[in-house]
Amino acid sequence: MKMKVTLFFVVALFVFAHSASAQSTRLYVGNLPLNKPAEDVRELFSRFGEVTDFQLVMDKDGKSRGFGFVVMANADEAKAAVLELHLQDVGGRRISVAFENSRPRDGGGDKPIAGGNQIPAAKPAEKPKEPQTTPKTEPKQTEPPKETNEPEDEVKTMTLYVGNLSFETTEDSLQEAFEEVGEVISVKIEKDKKGKPTGVAYIEMPAEDAENAISALHGSNLNRKKIVVKKRSGQ
Repeated sequence: MKMKVTLFFVVALFVFAHSASAQSTRLYVGNLPLNKPAEDVRELFSRFGEVTDFQLVMDKDGKSRGFGFVVMANADEAKAAVLELHLQDVGGRRISVAFENSRPRDGGGDKPIAGGNQIPAAKPAEKPKEPQTTPKTEPKQTEPPKETNEPEDEVKTMTLYVGNLSFETTEDSLQEAFEEVGEVISVKIEKDKKGKPTGVAYIEMPAEDAENAISALHGSNLNRKKIVVKKRSGQ
């Protein structure tokens, strides 16, 4: 009987240790002040343990996009950072801190972004068929490369459902809030038959920026209300 009890505790200890070691130590950090240096963010997380890596995501002009990724030395330190720092005020903003592996990820493309996320490139358009009846069309063989270059700039987009909005929220203020984490293509606040806002809006963003917006802004406060941010159903 004593041997069975001992064996039970050994197995339980092994399962606990295995699950703790398997937990991710990579954290997503969103809604950062755009003027916050990377070293200040690293120092903030260093209070909870060793920071083995930190990546602040930048735009094409080299400016901060307000989010990044922190890797802690172990799972316990990562969990402590999430519990203590999520929704804490940093430079006048409530930052979002969550385990990065809990966020949905898109497949890779040929346009990488810091932190391992990538924007998938659209497939180039098919080369138009040339008439086979006349040799005069042969010089046009130089034109297809110009046409195939255009789709490479296209980025897959996603429409977000934003709910529980305050009725005083405007499309301009909503766009400003979401531009802190990425590019906003369009914003539309839903209204009833009388023209009054229903507390729901739809925002179109590049797919990668939309995923970041879900992680950074879902459950955050906007005009004194905790908003809901998720992928619009049916996409």
